[in-house]
Amino acid sequence: MVTATNRAMWLRLCAVAGLIALWAGPVAGGERAKYVFLMIGDGMGSVQRTAAELFANADTMSTDRLGSIKQLVMNDMPVEGLTYTHSANSLITDSAAAGTALACGQKTDNGVVSMDPTGKTTLTTIAERAKAAGMKVGIITSVSIDHATPACFYAHQPKRSSYGDIAMQLPQSGFDFFGGAATPVDRSRGERQMSPVEAARAAGYAVVTTRAELAAVRSPKAWAFDEPTDSAAAMPYAIDRSSDTMSLAELTRKAIELLDNPKGFFIMVEGGKIDWACHQNDAATAVHETLAFDDAVAQAVDFHRKHPSDTLLVVTADHETGGMTLGFAAGGPVKPARLAGQTMSYERFGRHVARWRDAGTAFDDALPVIRQAFGYEALSPDELTRIKVAYAASMKPGHRPKKGSAEYALYGPRDPLTVTCLRLVGEQAGIGFASFSHTGVPVPTTAMGPGSERFGGYHDNTEIPDHIASAMGLVAAEAAHHQRLSSPR
Repeated sequence: MVTATNRAMWLRLCAVAGLIALWAGPVAGGERAKYVFLMIGDGMGSVQRTAAELFANADTMSTDRLGSIKQLVMNDMPVEGLTYTHSANSLITDSAAAGTALACGQKTDNGVVSMDPTGKTTLTTIAERAKAAGMKVGIITSVSIDHATPACFYAHQPKRSSYGDIAMQLPQSGFDFFGGAATPVDRSRGERQMSPVEAARAAGYAVVTTRAELAAVRSPKAWAFDEPTDSAAAMPYAIDRSSDTMSLAELTRKAIELLDNPKGFFIMVEGGKIDWACHQNDAATAVHETLAFDDAVAQAVDFHRKHPSDTLLVVTADHETGGMTLGFAAGGPVKPARLAGQTMSYERFGRHVARWRDAGTAFDDALPVIRQAFGYEALSPDELTRIKVAYAASMKPGHRPKKGSAEYALYGPRDPLTVTCLRLVGEQAGIGFASFSHTGVPVPTTAMGPGSERFGGYHDNTEIPDHIASAMGLVAAEAAHHQRLSSPR
């Protein structure tokens, strides 16, 4: 006969057995992940990875002979899988909901930062769990630190647009290293006595804003970024970047240097502007951003080589952006080398467009700059006509295509000239886009190190932080902690 006492004893034995199993085998081979890198290419689907890889190998390829293709660092990992990205309220996620899933292991609605769908219950992030376990924590991004993906690891807000409130939670987190500025630094200050940067300094963070300061900083807590030059406060696009600005790889290397310690670390690195470039259907800029992100991944891999038995490296994405594809609708070969002819991002070119509009510049006077910016060695009469029509549309003051119009179908809500020029480059390179927005396709996840075998196959994005926590031994440690708290005394 099963009595209530026997049932309670049986349940307690099962719980203890479960804890023993967790402690006995957090990862295959018994190794615990002491150092963890979670690297997120925002908007980076399989085609973004492949296009960047092909571009990097363009010198060994011709129209009739491909030759050997050297893989990107993030593609050359022993474990490969695919990750579903939907949010709690949409098959197509935004970065806040996806970031919450990757940080907290739970679904939420689009627009919510590390809280439940109601925006009333705070969720604990994997970074906060690592910090509570005594590890050092770094959060790095190529966009502003108060944007959705990085925010999901240290902040909690019902609306991702609450940038000022998000940035003020940075110093409250107590994390050790941040890379990426607030947008702008004093945005949404309101009635606060301090800006986010002032609050960080008051909390003991060294705020560094140049490459020289970054190289020299030795503080146990630091926030590094280039001084914002516009409202985006993001790093310059890699295609536009000068040698005097910080790179994502440099920030990653400095984080490793500052955070390496006997208790280990958790570092999240986001390549945030892959997404921005794909929103604009700018293939060349997206490829350069993906390669810059891969350079940061290489820093983590170098560290892994020195600590192979206890370093876990996971590379994934929050979602895909743009519906990027290899193979343009009109046919023709894929020519990734064509992207090398583009010399600037859509953003930098857009400044030219604004100046031409203000000055009333004639098309023929602007054409040499257009050719140079996008590498147009030759334009067919049809291509030239398309650029000229788009130029005329862009020269109308305050003009933006109306939603639902034929013009909107051509250009979306963006500048017609820039969109047209970018699409021509894509057509010539054999690269197309299906959307100006996010898509719902699964994204690739690659991994190496202790616990990496968990990331193979198909998974939901909510499983990623759970797998990381298991590899770190956090699941067992937290379960034992809660068991001690709940046990009768």
